[in-house]
Amino acid sequence: ILGTNSGRYPRHSVTHAHLMTDAVTALGQYREDVVSGAYPTAKHSINIKDEEFARFMEAISHHAPTLPVSSPLHMQRHKKLTVADLMAFKGKRRIVLTTVFDEWTARAAEEAGVDIIVAWGSNLEHSKYVIEAVRRGAPNTLIGSGLPHPAYASIEDALKLAGEIRAAGTDIIYCSGLVPDKFAGLARQHYPCCGHVGYLPVNDTWFGGPRAVGKTWEAAKKVYDDVMALEAAGCIAIEMEVVPAKVAAEITKRTKMFVFSMGSGPDCDGQFIFSEDILGTNSGRYPRHSVTHAHL
Repeated sequence: ILGTNSGRYPRHSVTHAHLMTDAVTALGQYREDVVSGAYPTAKHSINIKDEEFARFMEAISHHAPTLPVSSPLHMQRHKKLTVADLMAFKGKRRIVLTTVFDEWTARAAEEAGVDIIVAWGSNLEHSKYVIEAVRRGAPNTLIGSGLPHPAYASIEDALKLAGEIRAAGTDIIYCSGLVPDKFAGLARQHYPCCGHVGYLPVNDTWFGGPRAVGKTWEAAKKVYDDVMALEAAGCIAIEMEVVPAKVAAEITKRTKMFVFSMGSGPDCDGQFIFSEDILGTNSGRYPRHSVTHAHL
């Protein structure tokens, strides 16, 4: 009925929508806008007062911008993107991320050229179910997924759960709220890891609710310190959520990790928007940084 069947439509069927086609078009538009630089614009970004930014720059003046290491772009079409391919993009083109929780949307994301899909469930077994469905739909796309709460107890628990999540089809351990020493244990075992800085929904109560982070020089310096700690732990990337664009840009220049912006301006290494915002299926509030290219 909805036009999301990837196989044969039976004789008795009727189709009253073309959600798959519409999703590919919408996600493709999002990708094109990110890669071209058309997204995000100033209206999607957070500002910081000039005097606060000046003090932030003074606080990190000891750390000069780092030039990206030149490496060849060796990804081939129709070949599964690898972490090595991803790292070769640093400083060359923006990476495109979105969320996916089912097989048909994963097929749409892969067909649209999304680089990384982030997927998870409410617990370990649910996460495995979601990841397996997403992997069926997107066999050639990098998948990132977080670890359930027991991973926060010890490095041993984190390693055990990371093994289970990887076996389900995850490529990158993508965790919000996991502290650097746990990431360090995972990195020593060669798990590619992505951390999270700025506003962390998992720590919402400490922030007093959803809000921009880094609008004072002290708060901006804290974001910088968090990034450097995750880099030292061995992470390959971080998500930076709702941090002032100028702060995010300067931090991005000073880390070898990929910085994925969620509402943190145009000058990070990639952009991340939830697919429900892009496809118009969000039943709640649409965040300031979101764009909508369909109304499924």
